[in-house]
Order: sequence, then C-alpha cells, then structure tokens
Amino acid sequence: MGEMDRIQRTIDTVRLVGALVLVLGLTSCAVGALDRAIERRREVVRLQLLGVPPRTLPLSHWLEVAVPILLGTVLALGLGWLAADSYLLLVSDDERLRIAPSFIGPMIAAAGIGSLLVAWATSLVANPRIRPELIRAA
Repeated sequence: MGEMDRIQRTIDTVRLVGALVLVLGLTSCAVGALDRAIERRREVVRLQLLGVPPRTLPLSHWLEVAVPILLGTVLALGLGWLAADSYLLLVSDDERLRIAPSFIGPMIAAAGIGSLLVAWATSLVANPRIRPELIRAA
C-alpha cells in the first residue's frame, strides 16, 4: 500500500503544480492585456470620435484577447499532456503512472473559462467613455 500512496501523492502534486501554473499564466496574460488596453485608450477614443459603432470596439478587443489566450492555453495543455504521457509510457510500463484524460479535461475547461474571463475583464477597460481629457490626449 505504501507504493500506491506514493503514486497518489505524486499525482496530487502534479495536479497542484498544473493548477498553479495555469493560474499564474492566466494572471500574467490578464496583466498584459490590461496594460495593452490602458495604452490603447487614446486610439479607442479617436475611433469613437470618428463614429465607430459602440459595440464594435469592445467586441473586437474581446476577440483580440480571447482567441490567442484560449488557443494558447488549450494547445499548451494538450501538447503538455501528450508529451508527459508519452514520456511516462517510455519510462515505465506501469499503467497507474499514465495521466488520465479525466485530469486534463477540467484543466482545459478551467483554462477556457479563465481565458474568457480575462478577455471580458480587459474589454471593459478597453472602451472608455469619451471625456474631455481623453479627447485632448487623443
């Protein structure tokens, strides 16, 4: 039973590290996207003054942020799972060491939800109301 406990602790540790890396990655993407949105405020105000429809700017920003983060996280998790599972298959014949798809599924779902939340939060910042000081800065 001692060997099985060690394997379970290792699996739990891998899950925890994976979740932490996912949270840190999405947080860094959120900080970068927020910084980009704040820097683009003058450009957005110029576009608003030129008459771009109000829904177009937040939607375009949302797509610009959501698509790369979503694709990147899903591809990173999928390819990481494939590489880790292949490595474990080469190193050991023990089926208990293989990474179950039931582990990677929730991680991909969390990455997708996190990506959409990051895109939504930054799209709120990216579309400021037109104020006199923003018009002067534009």
